Amino acid sequence: MAQQTRVGHVYVISNIGSFGENVYKIGMTRRLEPLDRVRELGELGDASVPFEFDVHAMIYSEDIPKLEKSAQPLHARPGQQGQPAQGVLPCRHQRHHGAR
Repeated sequence: MAQQTRVGHVYVISNIGSFGENVYKIGMTRRLEPLDRVRELGELGDASVPFEFDVHAMIYSEDIPKLEKSAQPLHARPGQQGQPAQGVLPCRHQRHHGAR
């Protein structure tokens, strides 16, 4: 049973209209329809926002806590003064050659 609770999806979403550019939320869900979680965040959840989230990645994993943790930058420590809320990360990303 413990292994079943580790299976799911890690998502990377953003909402430029609410949080600005280069701010991403990384989270996880065990739902069979992982996009339901993203919709819930935008409509009913603690991150209620006036605009829909943009989904940048939805990654299936058999160990979502481990994958989510590895996706969080080491310098982001939730709870520190001046740091973003857990899972909401300012980030600079660059397009790699060949990326679309």
